[in-house]
Amino acid sequence: MYFTDGDACVVIASNAGEPRHPAWWLNLRGDATATVQRGRAVTAMRAREAHGEERARLWTKVAARG
Repeated sequence: MYFTDGDACVVIASNAGEPRHPAWWLNLRGDATATVQRGRAVTAMRAREAHGEERARLWTKVAARG
């Protein structure tokens, strides 16, 4: 699941409720360089984990999507 937040692409690394992180998230934590493709558009990005108020705000958006 992903959604946009301004210029950011927000990706949820939930691993479908499993008790371990998805492998792709662990890879991004090791090397935050990423390429995102939406349709034909390919964009280079740098991944980072949201914390604090930002994380709470984004989680509210995730929950609203149901």
